Amino acid sequence: MALLLLIFFLLLGYAHFRFRRRRMEALAAKIAGPPAWPIIGNAFEFLGSTHDVLSAISRLLRRYQTPTAFWFGPRLYVAVSRPADIEAVLTSPHALEKDPVYRFLEPWLGHGLFTAPVSTWRVNRRLIMPTFNPRNLERFVDVFSAQTQIMVHKLAKEVGRGAFDVFRYVNLCSLDTICETAMGLGVRAQDDNNSDYVRSAERLSQIVAVRIFKAWLHPDWVFNLTSLGRDHARELRYANHMTATVSVPSSNPTRHRERPEDGANCVLSLLQVVQRRRLEHSLRSDDDDDDDDDDDDDDDDDDDDDDDDDDDDDDDDDDDDDDDDDDDDDDDDDDDDDDDDVKDGGASQKVFLDLLLEQTGTRMSDQQLKDETTTMIVAGNDTTATMTSFALLVLAIQRAEQDKVYEELRRIFGDSKRAATSRDLREMQYLELCIKETMRMFPVAPLIGRRLTADVQLEDAVVPAGSSVVVCIQHLHMDPEFFPDPHKFIPERFLPDNKRHPFSYVPFSAGPRNCVGLRYAMLLMKTMVSTVLRHYEISTPLKMADVQLKVDILLKSVRGYPVVLEPRTARNGCS
Repeated sequence: MALLLLIFFLLLGYAHFRFRRRRMEALAAKIAGPPAWPIIGNAFEFLGSTHDVLSAISRLLRRYQTPTAFWFGPRLYVAVSRPADIEAVLTSPHALEKDPVYRFLEPWLGHGLFTAPVSTWRVNRRLIMPTFNPRNLERFVDVFSAQTQIMVHKLAKEVGRGAFDVFRYVNLCSLDTICETAMGLGVRAQDDNNSDYVRSAERLSQIVAVRIFKAWLHPDWVFNLTSLGRDHARELRYANHMTATVSVPSSNPTRHRERPEDGANCVLSLLQVVQRRRLEHSLRSDDDDDDDDDDDDDDDDDDDDDDDDDDDDDDDDDDDDDDDDDDDDDDDDDDDDDDDDVKDGGASQKVFLDLLLEQTGTRMSDQQLKDETTTMIVAGNDTTATMTSFALLVLAIQRAEQDKVYEELRRIFGDSKRAATSRDLREMQYLELCIKETMRMFPVAPLIGRRLTADVQLEDAVVPAGSSVVVCIQHLHMDPEFFPDPHKFIPERFLPDNKRHPFSYVPFSAGPRNCVGLRYAMLLMKTMVSTVLRHYEISTPLKMADVQLKVDILLKSVRGYPVVLEPRTARNGCS
């Protein structure tokens, strides 16, 4: 009897489940896609390694065209790769929520911009965006150059040793740079000072990627019982801490940056870093308030003396006006110089965390600031390091384009060994074309998932509320309709005269929930690639057809990024 009751209630629950989803299933039936099995849907299509995932999605899109509907367990997904459909999704107010699989990143990233629900994202993005204005970003160029010079020095030991994976060097350089510009901390990753963190970050990416594409690992209670779940918990402990050179908080407002001479290495949680920075910000603010009070007192004293000085002031007015005119001219020149080459402000340089504290005050809690900082470090480091490694690998394959980039650098720098400035980076137009073409062929975010809170109309179909849309960026970027000969590396595609659909190229997503760090990433990539090419000629044993891809959250090369270095000689213009 008990068994019959159990069967009855199971059947009743299943019937209720199907009844609630009848509209979704009816709309899904109008979209081409593979037949689905009960319960598991089309999950078997994605069995295999993360290397097989892109092949599986491309196979579905080729077989059924776009849009393509498939079921991953009980969830409906619709894959799109046409620009008009992608625009409809990425600009829709009903497609701002991230797909539920993004929650697998929350134990690591918290609720930063990348993973936050829309209600949190709307508020925080409005607060964070001003910190990414161009002037703030250009102030970091000296940090970019300094850390890249360290990388170039480290690369010297690879000369004469044959091919090696350049990603490790680029990844550590990017981590040092982002930690310094985000938190003001010298983590010295390039000196192997944070090997546990680096290893844990890489392992966590791999674990999350595997979990995303294995439906049976989606329930937390199942995942936590597996060896992957136990590895995930262990790596999180390392990923939430960093070894950094820190100083004791001081009321001295000029001590903004943690410098090696300020103190010793300490292991800090990222939350502790935020708390220390907030304390220092508070102390500086108090000191500024005291200075303002002193200025007010001085103003009162000056008022008492004004009457006595009026006659003298009248006599000196003409001379002062002439002096002021000269000063104004000098100031204008200084301002122009500042706009062109914003220098690292030394001890007074403000980092992203300082700018966020100024912008938000107490409107963001320590935990929220920690989540945003973690997101900036993890997402910014991995994406920038991966894109830069792809760019170096591609230029090592495409020697003619590498020579063109180098000639551009020779025009900018001549024989000078000076570091790049923000003005120099703006002049690297052909290098930027090469980076854009690299991101077309190897977009680091090949898939974007959005959950729909209401129906979204595509060109030829309606995607129902409650389902998710997968934006297939790599498939889009290889569409010959928009990029003829898509497997060829042609940087000139991105010259201003070449017009195309605005949503045919979306390496950093698009629409209101696009990546806020696009300009930061481009400046850092141009700094790293240009500095490497000024010092070394690069080659590789790989051909373009040899580059195989996998998805470890981001798009990665299965065989790494093997390059061979040869120093630039005096004849070919060593920098």
